[in-house]
Amino acid sequence: MKGEEIDIFLEFIEDPAGTLTIEEISALPPDLFSSIKGGNYTLGYSDSAFWFKIEVENPREKPVPWVIESRYPLLDYITAFIPEDGGFRAIASGDRLPFSTMPYGYHNFVADIITEPGNAVYFFRIQSQGSIFVSLKAWDPESIILNLYSELSLLWLFIGIMLALFLYNLFIFISSKDKIYLALILFIATVTIFIFIHTGLARKHLWPDSTWWVNHSHPFFLFLSIASVLYFTRLFLNTKQNLKKTDFILKGILTLSLFLSIATLLTPYSISTRLSTLITILTSIILIFFTMLPMFAVNKRLALYYTISWMLFPMGTFLLALRSYGIIPDNTLTGWGYMIGIGLGTCMLSIAVADKINLLRKEKEHALLSLKESEERYRLFFETAHDGIMFLIDDMPVYANKNMIKMSGFSEEQFYQKTIYD
Repeated sequence: MKGEEIDIFLEFIEDPAGTLTIEEISALPPDLFSSIKGGNYTLGYSDSAFWFKIEVENPREKPVPWVIESRYPLLDYITAFIPEDGGFRAIASGDRLPFSTMPYGYHNFVADIITEPGNAVYFFRIQSQGSIFVSLKAWDPESIILNLYSELSLLWLFIGIMLALFLYNLFIFISSKDKIYLALILFIATVTIFIFIHTGLARKHLWPDSTWWVNHSHPFFLFLSIASVLYFTRLFLNTKQNLKKTDFILKGILTLSLFLSIATLLTPYSISTRLSTLITILTSIILIFFTMLPMFAVNKRLALYYTISWMLFPMGTFLLALRSYGIIPDNTLTGWGYMIGIGLGTCMLSIAVADKINLLRKEKEHALLSLKESEERYRLFFETAHDGIMFLIDDMPVYANKNMIKMSGFSEEQFYQKTIYD
């Protein structure tokens, strides 16, 4: 078994009060359980506990070891009940418990199983204030280890790329003091930390025992990421001048996101995580339909850069948010699209910002050259004029052409020592 999706074989029952025990659940008639259709299953947001069961048949004559993995590390509580000695062995964890409860120290929940010849029924209990997302895969022991190495390699590669981009733009900001680079490094920092949290790596490496912060850090950094995205957008596209109405909206959502980032520390997680998802959807819609598209009528070059950089990111986060509410199923696009979009988008943004700065520098150089040429033409006209021309400050001549000095009857040195009344 190499990551076989087993969601389609699951059956579930809702426990609104969250008080049923494994003994009570295992004794229920099979017709009380509902079948899951369509693969990876999302129940959206709910205060209920949900019980899932799956029946497994081992046609071999010897026991088969295998592993079940939950692919969503943000569940508050998840418990696997393995049949053993006439009862059940419970394997419990979740981000409301210390990381030390995670089997084998893996950032995703796993349960090792040995299925004896014949049939066996396994139960899972899931309860969470966040999105209740069920994505279970079956592995043989060797395959899950290989997958762990490859998956962690990709995750750390992504973190490494984002860190390199952060340092690159930080050095440019220190030397240039340009605010647009400050906005870009704020975006890279907040989004990278958010992804570190979303994948469960922050819980493992940064705050393994802080269960309160494990939950609240997710919406906190999501709101900060939204704010940094909007701050960068306003500077890069100069929406204050180019898209005045849109700028007002962006400024409003930016302020709201900063306020809500603080509010997440004071409100229940169930409320803050739903608000963060709604604001993510709203921001994605505004960036696509009220910022990217109208900008093409103002500055096609900036609009094209911005669209290429950001299209995958808001679309990825939009799909991620829809998955959280159970509107669409989980797949590679909805699960990893936001990370791919952020990585590619950030690289493109670094190029776009550098191109914009170079373009502004060339425009400035062109303007200075034009000004210098204009000054030369004016100076030539001034010096060759047949009339006397001079400039005064406080009744004292500060500049005069040759004819003016000649008409005055003074030498050039004497002329500049006189007043107009002399």
